[in-house]
Order: sequence, then C-alpha cells, then structure tokens
Amino acid sequence: MNHQNPKNAKNGRELKQMGLVPGIADLTYLSDNGIIFIELKVEKNKQTKSQVFWQNLVQDLGYTYVVVKSINEFCDVVKIKI
Repeated sequence: MNHQNPKNAKNGRELKQMGLVPGIADLTYLSDNGIIFIELKVEKNKQTKSQVFWQNLVQDLGYTYVVVKSINEFCDVVKIKI
C-alpha cells in the first residue's frame, strides 16, 4: 500500500493495519514492461534504512526500483516526452 504521511497517530495505526509498511517506494508504476518502484528524492536527500531494505527486497524478487531526483529522470522512467 503506497500511502505517505498519515494525518495523525490514529490514521497511522489504521493505515498500518491495512498494510502500510515503512520504506515502501513513493510510487508503483505499472508499465508495459512490468512493475517499477519509484522513490522520489530532491537535491541531496538520501534513502532511509527502511527504504534501502525495501529496495533490496523488491530487486531480489526481480522488480525494477529507481531513485528519481528530477522531473527529467521521472519522465525518462515513465517514458513521457517533455
């Protein structure tokens, strides 16, 4: 379940019960070539330990995981021409 930043503690508990896990990629893109997990970062931001764990998990299962740091990179990943 991709859901970022719960509104409050109660909402966070509810989302966790529904499947929210720490570190999951920001976006899950369903492309013609399969599933691509996309983590969005700006400037010098780095992945957390839980994000790196998630990346390793999905890559070990054969999925694609990318860290995108610009709109141009995002457009390249999802094949949008700007």
